Amino acid sequence: MSWHHAFELMCFLIVGIMLAEIFFSRARNDLFLFLTAALICYICETAVVSLTDLYHYRPDFWLSIGFPPDAIPLFVGLIWGGLTVQCLRLAQKLHLKWAWTALMTGFFIVTTELFLDVVAMRLAGGFLVWEGREISLKIDQHAFMGVIWIRFFGCMAETFAVAYLTLEKRRRVNENDWKGQWKALGKITGCVLLITGVISLLGHWLNRVTNDCFSVTLFFLLWCLCLIHLVQDLLRDSPKPSLKALTFRKVSGMLFWSVIYLYSLLGILSLGIARVYPVYLLMGVAAYLVSLLLCLAGKD
Repeated sequence: MSWHHAFELMCFLIVGIMLAEIFFSRARNDLFLFLTAALICYICETAVVSLTDLYHYRPDFWLSIGFPPDAIPLFVGLIWGGLTVQCLRLAQKLHLKWAWTALMTGFFIVTTELFLDVVAMRLAGGFLVWEGREISLKIDQHAFMGVIWIRFFGCMAETFAVAYLTLEKRRRVNENDWKGQWKALGKITGCVLLITGVISLLGHWLNRVTNDCFSVTLFFLLWCLCLIHLVQDLLRDSPKPSLKALTFRKVSGMLFWSVIYLYSLLGILSLGIARVYPVYLLMGVAAYLVSLLLCLAGKD
């Protein structure tokens, strides 16, 4: 089985297990967060692939939405919805205020992208093909090993908006109010698409003016700020994982993070990236361990 088909299959598996856990625990707030994030992902990816010349997905995935060359693999939206749910769960373990919880959700999700995107554009010829862009291991103001910085910044901003509006919705809408949940889904989706569109247009314009320095500078500052905050919280609270109190939710989270990070780490080793940037591999291992630590710590 090829690298891309193996990942597609594993994504269906871990998202299916997470949805089963959500169903059995009746976590309707998590269900609607998953649906919201997945819908936003499909809309944004369709817009980028159809309206720009940035990239397109390879046509031989098992299940896709649309027709080549503009088809979006089905697992892309599903895994993005799953990542958003799992990252918000990690951020909530830090017991921060709303804005910081939302920002840390974006931090966790973009940290996975820093590893997953790099291998995904290389393994088996690439899950997606970047148009007219050099695929190299060079890191500069234009790209991080071939992935443009504005993609990371956009993912972080979009996830922050989804998480923040979701937390606000949970304060106002009862979890069992199906009508209110569907209305909120539509409102959040519309607001996030508007915010993402404005940020994307403004970001691309500022990148042209600053020779791509805008997105890398702002992303690096935000990411480092979140990293410092995370380290401070871990040192202060010293969360202790417990294998004695395993729940379906914790097992689902462990499996989810293990698939995402172990696949990325194996890709880094297979592609020889670890020989060029050994620290990069160590950072991936550290990110994986912190995800497991927070996943297993405390109560669900």
